[in-house]
Amino acid sequence: MHQQGDQLKQVPADKTFDGKSLRTHILAVKQAVEEFQLKTLLDYGCGKAKFYDYAELKTPNGKTLRGLKQIWGVDGITFYDPGFEP
Repeated sequence: MHQQGDQLKQVPADKTFDGKSLRTHILAVKQAVEEFQLKTLLDYGCGKAKFYDYAELKTPNGKTLRGLKQIWGVDGITFYDPGFEP
């Protein structure tokens, strides 16, 4: 499905496993990063991880944070997906 997409649902490959499912977990991850004072993260099973760069979060003071690295306040994020070679 990474290479050919979801043919049954007619979803092209570039939209399959692109990382959008992470959207609902952004604040929970942010809370864990803060609670455990994490500096780096590993996303095992990240898919194509496209969402990491274009995620946005507006803060209560009106500032817009862009990209999950900035939103979570970590130094680095490592991506790995056993089903996606790159």
